[in-house]
Amino acid sequence: MIEDRKQSSKPHPEQDRLSAVLCVSGTQDTLAHEDYIKDSLHALGIDSVECTTSELLYTLDESKAKILAISLDAKPSSAIDDAKVALREFPDIQHIKFFQNKDTVLTVDDRIQIAEIQNAFLYDTDASFVKIWNDLKYHYDEFDATGLNVLLVDDSMTEAYQTKMILSEAGFVVNDFTSPLEAYKHLSGNTPDIIVVDLHMPEMNGDTFVRLIRQHPKFIGLPVVYLSNETDGAVRNRAVSQGADDFLNKPVNQATFPAYITNRIIRAREQKVKMDCDSLTGLLNHSAILDEIEHAKGRADIKSISVIMLDIDHFKSVNDTYGHQTGDVVIRAIAVLLTRMLREGDLIGRFGGEEFLVALPNTSNENANIIMDRILSAFRELVFDDEKGRTFNCSFSAGVAHLEMGGDIEATLAEADKALYAAKGQGRNRVVRAS
Repeated sequence: MIEDRKQSSKPHPEQDRLSAVLCVSGTQDTLAHEDYIKDSLHALGIDSVECTTSELLYTLDESKAKILAISLDAKPSSAIDDAKVALREFPDIQHIKFFQNKDTVLTVDDRIQIAEIQNAFLYDTDASFVKIWNDLKYHYDEFDATGLNVLLVDDSMTEAYQTKMILSEAGFVVNDFTSPLEAYKHLSGNTPDIIVVDLHMPEMNGDTFVRLIRQHPKFIGLPVVYLSNETDGAVRNRAVSQGADDFLNKPVNQATFPAYITNRIIRAREQKVKMDCDSLTGLLNHSAILDEIEHAKGRADIKSISVIMLDIDHFKSVNDTYGHQTGDVVIRAIAVLLTRMLREGDLIGRFGGEEFLVALPNTSNENANIIMDRILSAFRELVFDDEKGRTFNCSFSAGVAHLEMGGDIEATLAEADKALYAAKGQGRNRVVRAS
């Protein structure tokens, strides 16, 4: 169980503060899992009020919360019924989150009941707070299309103008090209959220354009939609098989087209999160964190980056003494803590095992050292326990190095790793800056 209860400094982007009611079973066996749910909500900037089933309706009425989180125990059907009653009494609830624990056994009917509840999400015991965060970000109220970037490629200026106006009025930023080659050149320095492309064009057909961009790994998961007058089913199917995601008819429906584009972007982002994030912590995985640092290094508003390699002290002993399941709790706890205590634009990744990589843009090594010392102090205060009731604390060692714009990431990582080993050599439980 994690006993730290500090508030998050990260507000939800769409509101100053979100609140949730967490309905718990209250049994000793589920305390650790329910504690992780509370820590996850706090890490996301969500205030949670805890209650039991008998107190649920009263608590919802008092809190006016728009999010209901329910811990499912050995009798999930009862909790699902409670959620339905709560939704009838308080229709303003916009999110219902069901959390399984190790004793939960869901039948197919239970799963159907949850699926029938709009904006209800089911999480297993290993659900990361990043998954929860993305569900909130993409589905709380209406997803805001403002600023989402569409690359439109259509040789017909008239039809392209109509499509662009529909999307622009919905808040999208549309970069339109009549030339596929010019659109391809645009992609060299820009990554849109979605591509909408005509199929038949004199300079280059849309399916050729799609195959061309799919040659680049960074565009593999980018959603691409054909927009065409083509009516031949075989031609349409063959075009989609070349790497696009869908085929829409011209002219587009002004009422439904922006919502369709938004949903396509949401699904692509959710898939990207799934591919790029570590399954245990929800943090960026090894390759994704390196890609994000490389991307940050090329941004004009970032002058330098402090890079930190972090390693949990004596983690093998934690696993050997308290078990791997308890070790996973420690791993997830530090992920929550890092997310909670760092800024929105900071980068956090699980580099492997008990090792983490943190990148702090526009932060000096001296300030990075101070920040990591603060996080280390908070981590030392966390109290963990295992299934036998034994309690223990943990610490970590960290090395800080400085990455200038134009500098080599691998060399900087080596410097941070060297500083990390210096911290271990000095007795662990400390943060050391590279010389």
